[in-house]
Amino acid sequence: MSSRIITALLNQEWDKAKDLIHSASVLEIMATLENGLSALHIAIQFNQLAIARDLLIRGAKINAVAQDIVCQNMTPLHFAALMGHHHCAQLLTAWGADTSIKNSQGKTAYDLALLADHHQLAQTLKPTVIDARLSSILELAKVQRSNNPFIKDMISTKLLELENSTPESKKAMQTLNQKSTRSKNQATQESNVIAFPVFSSNKLRSK
Repeated sequence: MSSRIITALLNQEWDKAKDLIHSASVLEIMATLENGLSALHIAIQFNQLAIARDLLIRGAKINAVAQDIVCQNMTPLHFAALMGHHHCAQLLTAWGADTSIKNSQGKTAYDLALLADHHQLAQTLKPTVIDARLSSILELAKVQRSNNPFIKDMISTKLLELENSTPESKKAMQTLNQKSTRSKNQATQESNVIAFPVFSSNKLRSK
């Protein structure tokens, strides 16, 4: 399913595309061509940083895969790396793009950047060697302060799953637990503060 946004981007009608994005439904934001190309893929290919940002804000799938002329399973980050679009690549990675995804040729965004001689960009795209389950626990950590019992139980389960995982995962889990402990201690200290009434010097002298 295509969309008016994709048509505008293919025609390089940037202002029109921006207007359409701001009023579009999530389904239209996520629409793709038959080959899987989304509006985000196209914005990245044309190095349209502001439009890519607007699409992400409106719900575009950051790790959507498309079929290129040469190979398949190309994410927006793959295109940014291959074409040397540094700022677009930085936006995608900052937004949480998965740097470990491989295309049909087994290449990550890092590999494509190297092949295209974008060596400086490649250094920022090295996949992190972390257990895949760590991604989910880090996402859950963002809502750790929630009072929702269901979320807290889910976090506890994920922490237990990581207990016997890779050294990197263990280290990240320890860091997470240390931060949680510090937050609890700080909250306890604040709750133990005794508030004394404040008297003015005039009142004290009158007694």
